[in-house]
Amino acid sequence: MKLTITGKNIKTTEAITSYIKNKLNKVIMRVALDIDISFSLQVNKNRHIAEVMVKQNGLIFHVNNETKNLYTTLDNVIDKIENHLIKHKNKNQVLTLKNHSEKKHKLEEHLLF
Repeated sequence: MKLTITGKNIKTTEAITSYIKNKLNKVIMRVALDIDISFSLQVNKNRHIAEVMVKQNGLIFHVNNETKNLYTTLDNVIDKIENHLIKHKNKNQVLTLKNHSEKKHKLEEHLLF
């Protein structure tokens, strides 16, 4: 996992970095290992904004969230990332199973004739 965290109008402290890493490690271990994630954190008045770009095996998606609390924003963004990755993983598994069953069916037809 490659993780990049940048901040605008906010200092990315060790506490924020470790919080993100701990939450992401739980997600990544369940879903994907080879992944690049870029966090962009911003603070505008009372709004905490997190924008995230995720790259994994040709899949690229963006997630963002905005709340009044930084940690709530981070939790929401990481939940969205997890949902996207699980959806993508399930979709790939279904396609893989479908391809294997089609190949098996073609092989059986070939052997019968």
